[in-house]
Amino acid sequence: MELVELADQGKRIARRIPLPTDPKAGIHVRYNLLQCTPAGTFLLALRAEQAFIEVDDAGRELWRQAVPGMTTVAERLSSGNTLMGWRGQGKTSSGGLIEVDPQGLVVWKLDVGEVGGFHGWFGGFHRFENGNALVANSDWHYREPRETAVQLVEVTRDKRAVWKLGVEKFSGKKPGSLEPGTGLVEQRIIGVQWLGEAAR
Repeated sequence: MELVELADQGKRIARRIPLPTDPKAGIHVRYNLLQCTPAGTFLLALRAEQAFIEVDDAGRELWRQAVPGMTTVAERLSSGNTLMGWRGQGKTSSGGLIEVDPQGLVVWKLDVGEVGGFHGWFGGFHRFENGNALVANSDWHYREPRETAVQLVEVTRDKRAVWKLGVEKFSGKKPGSLEPGTGLVEQRIIGVQWLGEAAR
């Protein structure tokens, strides 16, 4: 497996970076999302290992952090800490966000159950300078109707929801996705990227 960086609007391969993988893991459960850090390294979500790793441009592992469930995506913050999203396994834990310092010490944690009306899992997020986090509800395995009633939520450091975007905002504008196991058709947001005030 490798990371392929394209140039010239996708016409040229700029570089190929080999990525570590568990050879026993099926292709579908090897990786989730990838993010480039300000230092030019890459944060990679390893699904089977339930861990995030950082690799350099040669594919060498520089850092690793285990999480309690399936990895989704990680973001390196300006403080040097890393914010990571994960999905719990089974009914005992639904997942959430974990922020760790460079030594791997957990300095902040948010469980899905601590956000009222939010029943999915944190598949994409952005940390603002004021400490708030904008989080996307990305559950594509709907178990109950209306699990994605809240599409986006902004949460403070002390875990208060200060803003929510409901699914009704997409009515007639965005088709839902079919969950084949339950037959439910509901909305989902896979990830989120903050473009900043200048993009408005």
